[in-house]
Amino acid sequence: MHPFMDRWNHNTELYPTVAELIRGHELVLDVGCGDGTLVDYLNGLGHRAMGVDHDQSVLPTGEDANCHWADATNLPFVHDSFDAVVTVATLHHHRDPTLALGEMRRVLRPGGIIVVVGWR
Repeated sequence: MHPFMDRWNHNTELYPTVAELIRGHELVLDVGCGDGTLVDYLNGLGHRAMGVDHDQSVLPTGEDANCHWADATNLPFVHDSFDAVVTVATLHHHRDPTLALGEMRRVLRPGGIIVVVGWR
């Protein structure tokens, strides 16, 4: 059974595939995390995941929320911070997606992986 049968949408459908692609990469950044569903899922699988989103109104609240407000074109992290960076259906929201991709690459450690899921 799919882990998101109760919350099925085009994004959650792909979360197990995203998780499989980043297996073995511990520290993960989800760019465009929305309500934090993917962050929570990855943390439940043993990753240390956090997320950022430019829309504060969708971010989860509470002391254990691991999602923060940030712009994907100016990520608030030092170079080489993450083992993996994922983004699911977000690049189309940017005027210049290459800036966001450049930031994702900047915060990725050597040997890391970027997983980009676009619209089908």
